[in-house]
Amino acid sequence: MPNANEYHAGEIAVQQRAGERSIAARRGGMIGDRLVDGARAFLSRQGVAAVGAEAPDGTVWASLWNDAAGFLRAADDGEHVEVIPALDRTVDVDPVRPIVQAGAPLGMLVIDLATRQRLRINGIVTRADALGMELRVRETFGNCNKYIQRRQRSDAPTSEVAPVTHGHALDAERRDFIARTDTAFVASIHPVRGLDVSHRGGQPGFIWVESDGTLRMPDYPGNSMFQTFGNFEVDPRAGLALIDAILTRGDLKDYRLAHAARAELCRRLGRTTEARASFERALKLTRQDAERRFLERRLAELATRGTV
Repeated sequence: MPNANEYHAGEIAVQQRAGERSIAARRGGMIGDRLVDGARAFLSRQGVAAVGAEAPDGTVWASLWNDAAGFLRAADDGEHVEVIPALDRTVDVDPVRPIVQAGAPLGMLVIDLATRQRLRINGIVTRADALGMELRVRETFGNCNKYIQRRQRSDAPTSEVAPVTHGHALDAERRDFIARTDTAFVASIHPVRGLDVSHRGGQPGFIWVESDGTLRMPDYPGNSMFQTFGNFEVDPRAGLALIDAILTRGDLKDYRLAHAARAELCRRLGRTTEARASFERALKLTRQDAERRFLERRLAELATRGTV
């Protein structure tokens, strides 16, 4: 196994292009190959983990596992993490669980959405059966809390677990879902280092869909280590798990920038009717003259288009 403190060639190449190689080199020491006491204690309190795995057909998948606090448990030596799925309502419908096999890599990002703390754990699955699974830690480190949308967990009754649907294209419903999303988890893979999962976040609309189906999202300043981009440098496969938007739940119904971001995304997609409604809502909420002028210009531009 390579030294956990070494970056692979893809990560180094991206660090150099970004001009942040020296920063990354200094931060390499934060990467360990076992969970220290503080990390083990954090893990024991968590009930949400983003995960990434590779399917037999070569596709890479990302998903969210959730259970009662304590469903993730680290060994005393910090070298293994056990997943205990006895209470997990998603175990029968999750797309990642069926493809997790002993001997295969698995990426995991354990996240506390209330405090915005997160812990990256990547390794090799040593056991996967009906009683759960065990992961041999290859690398682990903490991440900063930037760009994470703060949330309080509230578990719905089992009857409210949504059914699973499958498809091969982004229809209007999925595009709208993406437009509402404020949180995403990206799984990437390296032929030697295995799977990794990272967090991406922003206001609703920070991910948009091009006309050809390409998904785009901004990259914000982070820890300068570029694990995700470094993996993409070597292998472009990716998995993406999205969390539904808080606009729909009403948490941001009076936040002008959320409506403006959604309006801009709908405008780019040519969905004029939806864009106009969101621009009008943002205009009604804003009290800033500069913002009002911008929104009024956008509405004037839309007036010259047909209704879509």
